[in-house]
Parts: sequence; structure tokens; C-alpha cells
Amino acid sequence: MVAEAREHYGAPSFEDIIQLPDRVKAMCKDLFEMLLQTGGPHQKTVIFCTRDTHADKVAAEMDNLYADWCTKNGQKRLEPYTFKCTALVGGSQYIADLRGSVRSHLIATTVDLITTGVDVPIAKCRIL
Repeated sequence: MVAEAREHYGAPSFEDIIQLPDRVKAMCKDLFEMLLQTGGPHQKTVIFCTRDTHADKVAAEMDNLYADWCTKNGQKRLEPYTFKCTALVGGSQYIADLRGSVRSHLIATTVDLITTGVDVPIAKCRIL
């Protein structure tokens, strides 16, 4: 069955056509661990997702990982940590914070919105 699926779906289509919750969790866990190894979880990051529902799931998973990290490390949780910024839901109220230097702890999940003209030069990570 797996071989048959591979004939029809490639890695780029997994999140666009098929959403695999375990894959989202694993990818977010890897990203969060990379953030921890490269300066901590409070880095401005933009995660480009394949569609709105994928952006929702990635944002929720990153928030869960951050909440767990805060609890384990006795840290006060900074809100919002992750926000979805897409044409369907907005999120534009956080764009100024994402672009500015005052707040250092935002993660944006987006599909196309940020790629259409928002420059975030101080973003530490841009994940595709």
C-alpha cells in the first residue's frame, strides 16, 4: 500500500493533498529543537505552509511545544508565540511586531501573504 501511495504522491504533496498529523508534529519538533540549539525559542521565524489548514496545524503545534518548554524551564509564556498570517484570517495586526525590533519572539505561519510584499529583514529563520 505504501508503494502504491508513493506512485501517486511525492513529498511536496504530503501537506498540500494529504495532511499527516504525525509529520506536522515531527517537523515542528525538529524546528523547535533547532531554535533551541541556535539561540532559544524566542527567535523571529516565518514558516511557509502549503495551505491554511496546514498553517493552523503548524501554529498550534509550535504553540504546544513552546508551552511545554516554558513549563519545563520555569519560563513565563510570551503571547502570542505563534500566529497565523494568511489572507483568510488576517494576522496583520502582528506584522508590525514581526518586522520591528521590539518583540523578538514571534513565529508566523503563512501560505502566500507574507511572500507578497512584507519584508522581515530581522527574521532569524525562514522555513519552507
